[in-house]
Amino acid sequence: MKSTDSQLTRSLAQALKRVTLPFLTALFCFLFVLFALRLTPTARAQGTPTPTPTCTATPAFPSPTACNPFVYSGCGTTPVPTPTATVPAATPIPSPYQPNDGTNTQLYWRVWVPLTGTSWPAILILQEGHFAAGSIYGGTVGKIAAELRDAGYIVFVGDYRLAPCGLIKGQPIHDNTAAGIASGRPPQQMNDVKALIGAVRADIRYNGKLGVLGGSSGATHAAWAAIDRTTSTNWPVWKDTLWPDAVACLSGAYDFSDRSMPGVTQDAFVEKVQNYTNKCQLSDLRELSVIRLIEQSATPNVKPIFAVNADNEQMPLPQLFDLRCALENKGVLSSLYQTLVVPNNSNHAFGYWYDWDGVNPVGNAPTLTVGSHVIAFFNQYLNP
Repeated sequence: MKSTDSQLTRSLAQALKRVTLPFLTALFCFLFVLFALRLTPTARAQGTPTPTPTCTATPAFPSPTACNPFVYSGCGTTPVPTPTATVPAATPIPSPYQPNDGTNTQLYWRVWVPLTGTSWPAILILQEGHFAAGSIYGGTVGKIAAELRDAGYIVFVGDYRLAPCGLIKGQPIHDNTAAGIASGRPPQQMNDVKALIGAVRADIRYNGKLGVLGGSSGATHAAWAAIDRTTSTNWPVWKDTLWPDAVACLSGAYDFSDRSMPGVTQDAFVEKVQNYTNKCQLSDLRELSVIRLIEQSATPNVKPIFAVNADNEQMPLPQLFDLRCALENKGVLSSLYQTLVVPNNSNHAFGYWYDWDGVNPVGNAPTLTVGSHVIAFFNQYLNP
């Protein structure tokens, strides 16, 4: 009987050992992993951060020497025909805001009105086209305008005079007369943008909040509108009640004198800014740049700016850093400006609106596009 009991005890012990050891091992592993997780911060996937620019002092330009600015040649004498089946149709902006600077220029816009409601925050979209081309009829601009409309904004897409070789309705042709040389060059384009902003501010359908979204040359003008604190009682009227409440700038040019970029890209950039300004001296180009406007401000009263650039596009990335450094060096609150570099991307301005921002989502977070960042930015300041 004792022998039987002893055998039974040994059998039970062996069975218990077979069950207990794996269980204890699994329990130990579970507790070890749990403990490690409590000690280790949750890993977050990070996209390519905006590189930190090296902010340096304003360069000392060499003494002026004779030069001839690059100008596009072979310009036509009539504007590009207006599409006849465009929806919404283009209409002239109200007459009080049309240019009265001695030309016959007529500014037009297209308006996307939300389907519900009677009053909305407004966004003015300024076209891209290296200061010399583009129009309010671009397909991508129309899609973006419709998307912003569906997000609850009344959207105005307005045109402005163009440098050689572009023309809008009534704009003097680009020839060697005084009017032809001045046509579409500073300060005409920015004056037209100020007139567009005034016209939006006077529209009874908007609720008092205004954002400006610009691409390429339009981004340059949007940044200027966020910073320019001059006043004028003549056309175009410009004062604090007209300033936009926030601007988004996609691939803007902010320092026309910057030459810190690769050769081919630099050559194209130089041609475009010289054609626009009709200047070739670096000091003259600097004087017409957004960053010079910042430098000359005693106390910059900057409206919120969201500036974006792709890392491998036709607008040199140093332009984004030029803007950021100018604001930083002038002591503008960092909360008033933000920048985004779209990594591994060669699209330009509105061309990367639907592209991924380069930041990997965490958990169930959605993948974000550049456009979604812009809309979130405008929601923050125009539609909180």
